[in-house]
Amino acid sequence: MPDACILDYAALLAQCRADEPFTLPYLQRLWSDYVVLTPDQQVIPSLDPRLRWQWLREYLRRNEIDPSVQTMIRSLTRYPIAMQVFNDFVNIATQDAEKDPDEWNDKLAPETLRLGAEIAKLNGQPNALNFADTAIKMYEAAGGRLFKAHAAALRESAQIMQFPYQ
Repeated sequence: MPDACILDYAALLAQCRADEPFTLPYLQRLWSDYVVLTPDQQVIPSLDPRLRWQWLREYLRRNEIDPSVQTMIRSLTRYPIAMQVFNDFVNIATQDAEKDPDEWNDKLAPETLRLGAEIAKLNGQPNALNFADTAIKMYEAAGGRLFKAHAAALRESAQIMQFPYQ
């Protein structure tokens, strides 16, 4: 019975994304408490990298990358499978960068590129600013409807220029 309660809680926690603002405390709770049921009926934390990248991308649509988000990013980048999944997102985002916003295959493509900039910055890679600049250009093309994300991307880009290799 406790496993059923945990699974119900995880399902409701995931559903909450549709009903509540995607705040940092909510993202942190989702990050730590989301569980799944294995085929052998064991309740384990969900480490699905696609899902976790999606949560981060959704969060960044209205928020900045802060130290808590950096910690989440670092936790994912340790796993090669997570980076493979992320690279799939990046491939789509770079293709979308050449398109009109109404034609983007992935509506969260600029957020993917912001994550790419952060990963590159954290790893001391010089392409961090390229990712950030491309995200900014995508937000500019989208116009005011993505103002919060655009403002966050500008601030993050300025941080990369000021402290390129943190």
